[in-house]
Amino acid sequence: MTETLPSLTEAGWLNFLKIRGGWAKIGSATDPYLSNAYYSVLTAPFGGTSLYYNPITFPALQLRPEMVKTWEVGAEASFLQNRLRLDLAYYQKTTTDQIMKARVSTATGYQSMMINAGEISNKGVELQLSGDIFKNPQGFSWTATLNWSRDRSKIVELYTDPTTGESLDAYQIGSSWSCYNYAMPGKSWGTLVGTGYTYNEDGSILVQDGMPVAESNKEIGDVSPDWLAGFSNEFSYKNWSLGFLLDFRKGGDVYSVSQAFGTYTGIYDFTAEGDLRENGVIAGQNVLTDKVFKNADGSVNTTAVNAEDFFGNYYNICEMAVFDGSFLKLREAHITYTFPKSILAKTKCLKAAHVSLIGTNLALLWVHKSNIIHLDPESTTGALNENVGFESNSYPPSRSFGLKVGVTF
Repeated sequence: MTETLPSLTEAGWLNFLKIRGGWAKIGSATDPYLSNAYYSVLTAPFGGTSLYYNPITFPALQLRPEMVKTWEVGAEASFLQNRLRLDLAYYQKTTTDQIMKARVSTATGYQSMMINAGEISNKGVELQLSGDIFKNPQGFSWTATLNWSRDRSKIVELYTDPTTGESLDAYQIGSSWSCYNYAMPGKSWGTLVGTGYTYNEDGSILVQDGMPVAESNKEIGDVSPDWLAGFSNEFSYKNWSLGFLLDFRKGGDVYSVSQAFGTYTGIYDFTAEGDLRENGVIAGQNVLTDKVFKNADGSVNTTAVNAEDFFGNYYNICEMAVFDGSFLKLREAHITYTFPKSILAKTKCLKAAHVSLIGTNLALLWVHKSNIIHLDPESTTGALNENVGFESNSYPPSRSFGLKVGVTF
């Protein structure tokens, strides 16, 4: 815009402005050999003879590519002699004909088949704001950058049988013990379903004889985060530079098997705080004090129950082991020394050189209070979609350090 309309910069505070937009339609295939029936070979022969077996996935003769349509609009701008920079984008994406595996009757001779089903919409905002707070090439400089993004997904449709017209109400993405992650029309991608609390009309939790009353097949969490943010800082003074990156996630529920079984078996310290094991647990008073527990008659719970019995509910009631996956991390830090050109000139072959000490995944600085055992919310059971929202006996996260040397000839 500033190249086309130079008058925009006459006021002095605006140095650059660019408006952009884009549209794309992309197809995506699946694994090969799914549209026809092929024999598969076993890796271990029997008596020197290779063995083959029938496929267990019904050949999908009419399978179509998954299709993604997306568009985006955005703007880039810089202000105050380019010391303040802004990049803003808004996008929408629609995914149709998703390739999903559906179970079929084993009377067909197969276990499953691949189908085209579902429509998911995504819309979101991405923002980057960067500024040179101090700028002195011969002395101290400080540049800070803030990144923020928010994505909202919605399951528009799952699958409608072309013969019967019946629609699928839920599709299981994954599961862990008795907790399930479903895609459901009208919901965001990834709804946790399992045994939860029974709630009174005023929002308090129903108890009977001091114990929470369970209710099966409840929506107990949403694995999608509310928003993500990053904040990086770069400091420099003469030949030295120092930088770090903070990562923040707001929301994104996690069902933790570690929290369920560890509390159930009493290995965590909070199960033995104070006199819980001697005088019992009063829900809402000496445990889970951020929640309100009431009897059916509306009175506040004052009944003490055996600690072992109460903490056993973490195994039976999945909702008690679901925590908010919000976190703040020191994701990365580095310190760099750049060799002066006066020294490099003596080598007669090096134009530039620097050495850096780098650390990544350095510290988990904060987690939500519902994460009572301080687990890393990114420690899921795996990297696949079916593992999102589940944690099980994960190892503590590891830090890594490295030395980087860069030279230019």
